[in-house]
Amino acid sequence: MGTADYMSPEQARGLPVDARSDVWSLGVVIYEMVAGKRPFAAPTHSDTIVSILEREPAPLSRYVPEIPAELERIVMKALAKDAKGRYQTIKEMAIDLRELTFEAKADRPAQFAPGRHRAYDSRSNGERAETRIEASARSSTPVDAGSTLSVEYLVSEIKSHKKWAAFAGAVLILLLGGISYEGYRLLRPSNLIGASVRTGTKTKSPLKLEPLTATGQSRTVAISPDGNYVAYTRTIERKSGIWLRQLATNTNIEIVPPRSLIYGLAFATSGQYLYFSRTDEPTAGPLRDRRELYRISLLGGVPTKIVGGVGGSFSISPNDSRIAFIRQAINREGQREFHLVLVNADGTGEHTLIAETYPEGFLIPVWSPDGQSIICTDGNANGGGLNIRLIEVAIADGTRKELSAERFFDIQKMAWLPDKSALLMTARKNLAHNIQLWRVSYPAIEFSQITEDSNYYVDLSVASAADKAVASLETRISDIWIGSSSEPGSLKRITQAISSLCWTPRGQLVYTSTASGNKNLWIMQPDGTEQRQLTNGSAVDDQAAVTPDNHYIVFSSNRTGSGQLWRMDIDGANQIQLTSGAAKGYPAISPDGKWVLFNTTEDWHLWKVPIDGGEPAPLTQYFASRPAVSPDGKMIACFGGTESKRELLIVPFAGGQPLKRFEFGGYSARLQWTTDSNALIYELERDGVTALFKQSLASGQPQEVITLGEDVLFDFGYSSDGKLLAAMRGGWHHDVVLIRDLNRY
Repeated sequence: MGTADYMSPEQARGLPVDARSDVWSLGVVIYEMVAGKRPFAAPTHSDTIVSILEREPAPLSRYVPEIPAELERIVMKALAKDAKGRYQTIKEMAIDLRELTFEAKADRPAQFAPGRHRAYDSRSNGERAETRIEASARSSTPVDAGSTLSVEYLVSEIKSHKKWAAFAGAVLILLLGGISYEGYRLLRPSNLIGASVRTGTKTKSPLKLEPLTATGQSRTVAISPDGNYVAYTRTIERKSGIWLRQLATNTNIEIVPPRSLIYGLAFATSGQYLYFSRTDEPTAGPLRDRRELYRISLLGGVPTKIVGGVGGSFSISPNDSRIAFIRQAINREGQREFHLVLVNADGTGEHTLIAETYPEGFLIPVWSPDGQSIICTDGNANGGGLNIRLIEVAIADGTRKELSAERFFDIQKMAWLPDKSALLMTARKNLAHNIQLWRVSYPAIEFSQITEDSNYYVDLSVASAADKAVASLETRISDIWIGSSSEPGSLKRITQAISSLCWTPRGQLVYTSTASGNKNLWIMQPDGTEQRQLTNGSAVDDQAAVTPDNHYIVFSSNRTGSGQLWRMDIDGANQIQLTSGAAKGYPAISPDGKWVLFNTTEDWHLWKVPIDGGEPAPLTQYFASRPAVSPDGKMIACFGGTESKRELLIVPFAGGQPLKRFEFGGYSARLQWTTDSNALIYELERDGVTALFKQSLASGQPQEVITLGEDVLFDFGYSSDGKLLAAMRGGWHHDVVLIRDLNRY
């Protein structure tokens, strides 16, 4: 499987593919050679998929005005979203490419494309008669000397039109030697401009990724120690089942039927059992994701519960006798704690090896090869900076040592390579980066990045006795939908966006998009017109809030290394930093426009800072996240938490203890006040369906306002006049790939 940049729309959707997918990929290659950039380039695997599925590439004439219009037509036809509108075979496309060169040779040059958008006929031209190039492609015989004249003309064109010389090179390869379409793979940018893999200072060829699933439903995966079996989840309507595939025969059986969400899979070292963690019963409060650990025979049967209260990842010891896992708890002071716990394989002998208090926390444990220690990730995963490190904890006495000064923004999974000389891990150094594969030598602890591609690696498992691994790749697809607030059926998809959105007082929408290739802020009209980029650069710019006078936009950006608050004019000019130090986020602006409220992401306390900058002042000494200021300026709504439940808090604007508390058994990306300051609107998911609810400050049960369906709701917002509703909707897609030849790394 190639990178996402060359995937056809049907391949991106997990549908069956045929030769028309190859036509698409060749179109991408030629487009890049002519334009000098990929037609659907985006910073992440997820964003690339969105671009492939929803966006039309810019006309080639925008980058190379002198390009022949016929060449532009050929490329755009190859990139038709509907496979029926493309060339049906590579041979058919080759005929048009060849005829283009014959036109040139005969002094009948095609018209040059105008420097503006064109409409392209995407209908198929039907079957074409076989020509010499098709016959040559079927055999190994080069085309005859008649082709040489075309080549000579192309060479002369290269001299006079150097900007489309790259295309000429591609045509030469297709025409000279009569090679088949497989030759196009030699033209891929990874082979022309350097490999996409980096390990230390050595350059190696890209990993070979074999797709094992194409449903978008498989986030969690494990491979057996002998490399013969792969266990993976399939999740539908928030219920996960476990499937087992025998790689040699490609047969699949379901060994655990769907019941609830499954979060982790691991084979026993012996290969006889499969362990998994799942949430059996939903619980309220900040620890609502506590999971139970089970074991099941590979032949199926009834799973055996091993231990409860598993709040993170787990790892099986080399001799299968013990299990290490992470548990989260609330101490007597109301602080969250992370415990590294050991338990016997039968669930007895539970023992806390070491504990620490939030914001520091253990996340991913893995046993050392000799079984004498646990290597674990440690740090603040919510701080917005480079805070995650590797530590080693001795089994004998719980002493810990830091293995390296190297820091990461995020580490998702770790597993030993077969020879135990190094760990393979999925990680990223910065929020703006994709999660990639890294190698960590042991015991030297030297880090080297294996992949540098557009994929987003989340789960990972390595066969201990075979040169194989499996990983799950994540894709996020989300869009902004806008319509009447009183008619949920009127919402229409407007444009691609990620993360967050915000209405301006004058009815425009500020949102985060990857349309520029980076995660920048944009602004547009509700109908999608007048889209304009406000920020630029490789940093992540997000979480916008607009002042009531429509003058400023306050937003979060990690351009200085950690998330900080910035302010700019409504047109994107005059960008200045408002905060510094530890990471901060989730800005909210007071109705008088004088104050910016925000969270410190180390402890999630609430602070405020003047709109013109200055010394921040604390508002709470307790957990109070995602603030929203009431229209009358008297109250702040935010999320809080206690040991037993998650809460919706109403805090006085001056800070201090909450005025009101409401039970809140879910998650919402945003709190929005009604215009009369008497109620709050937030999202809740119930039975797989997302809806907006209104909570009156006069107490009582929340009332459903609008149902938005089964899509994931990433953010929402009502316009200032309450007439329009914007919803950022979409979902996560996960599929499993097989990785071979690990010994090269």
